Amino acid sequence: MNATKKKPKKAIEETTVKDGSQEMAAQSGQVVPQSSGKPSLRDKVVDLIGDHPVYVNSIASGLLGLNQGAVLREMMQARHRMIQFYKSQPGGGHTSEEAVKLVDRIDGSEDLEKHMRRVLSDSVDNLCWSELERIYNELPGFVGTVWQLIKDEARKEFEEGHRAAAVFETAEWQHSPWKRAQFLAIRESFVEGWKPKDGIEMAMLDSMAISHCKYLHWSEIANQRETIETDRRKLDEERRTAEYTRGHWMPPRMGEAEAIEHAIRMADSYNRLFLRTLRQLRDLRRYSMPVTINNPQQVNIAADGGQQVNAVKVES
Repeated sequence: MNATKKKPKKAIEETTVKDGSQEMAAQSGQVVPQSSGKPSLRDKVVDLIGDHPVYVNSIASGLLGLNQGAVLREMMQARHRMIQFYKSQPGGGHTSEEAVKLVDRIDGSEDLEKHMRRVLSDSVDNLCWSELERIYNELPGFVGTVWQLIKDEARKEFEEGHRAAAVFETAEWQHSPWKRAQFLAIRESFVEGWKPKDGIEMAMLDSMAISHCKYLHWSEIANQRETIETDRRKLDEERRTAEYTRGHWMPPRMGEAEAIEHAIRMADSYNRLFLRTLRQLRDLRRYSMPVTINNPQQVNIAADGGQQVNAVKVES
């Protein structure tokens, strides 16, 4: 990642230490204090690195004062993957220099505005690190603002329960407004009753809502298996197909009683998880709330295994 707009694009991937700390600080936009004669840690790192490349997400880059961070590392890794793609056969089999030019190419201000409009108008879950990295080369402040907006949207998704609801929508056919509303109705009723005060209690309520939805799901399956008659003809056809199919093994099927028992066990396990989380939430509030005693005459205080202390109110 380049620290300033004037830094060459090639230095985004790696920076070679050749002329000591003065050159490194000039690239990072920092002011280097005058040397006092005694070699500093920066000078020692420069001497140790020599002509070896220093990557932005390395420890040496932090010691030398270059900008770094988890987000910058993700963007740099995305840039590296794009370079490798353009060098591969599906990407065109370009040389290293051609691949770097294709990744870093922004043709004027109009092309930059096109990338910025795409980032601002596209869905937040469709944004990619490589797109942010390309804009970061020109406008690092803009990317920092966009990243903060992405985090704000993710926090809102968690606080409103949509992140937990996505657990039940792993397949395409599971995406429907009704299914999402069913989960949120349960969760919102828990939130209204408990009124969580922080993210930990919110996460525990999410766990309770998920457990309760799973309990309802497996209870429905257990009732279905108990009350609906099994289609024997389909089972017999599968057995006949297995007998005439060579080279394949038909795994043993679960019996009706085992299938019903399995659904009941699953429903019971999720119900136990719900109750366990409920007790943990109750204990969390019980032991974290301050105790206020109004007009005490005598208070006995003792820790586990400790000596009891009697506090007696003395009238003046």
